Amino acid sequence: MRPLLALLLLAGCATQRLAADKDLLARGETARLAAEAPPCAGPAPECRQAQEIRAEACRRQGDLPCAVAAWSAALAPDSPRRIPLNLAAAAQDAISTGAGDPARNAEAELAAAEALRRGRPADPEGCAHAASARLALALLAAPGPARCTILATLPAECRHAAPVPGREAQSRRLAAALAAQHRSCP
Repeated sequence: MRPLLALLLLAGCATQRLAADKDLLARGETARLAAEAPPCAGPAPECRQAQEIRAEACRRQGDLPCAVAAWSAALAPDSPRRIPLNLAAAAQDAISTGAGDPARNAEAELAAAEALRRGRPADPEGCAHAASARLALALLAAPGPARCTILATLPAECRHAAPVPGREAQSRRLAAALAAQHRSCP
């Protein structure tokens, strides 16, 4: 009985804190939200929503590593599409700007890509992020067999996936960069 009571009290506390965090975000108090730890962690919906709020606050503050970490914590197999999309975008921005650990950011982008591709293996956005993450990981590896192994793991469904609508030029640049790296492989 006591463990159940403790669990109910924790859930109630998290729900109250979640409401307060939503209010802070609505008022634009992103610095405070980004600095605070979320009220809970784990797969519970209120915990994932708290991570989403923190991720948005971190993003608005320009703290991409914090946003990547919070979006990663919010990601679950049944996440709504916005979560992996936001995680992938934050991770890609962090890689592009050199914010945080590039390997950790690329792994986060790859996790988001896999979530986007779940159920739809040739999803254009999932494939674009899978390719982007693989390219980043490959470029972090020393030239040679390790780099080629990373590049070879791009899912077959993504090799000829449609470009993301509205981002055709970016898709062509990514495909050209991947092709250039593949040419250096035996």
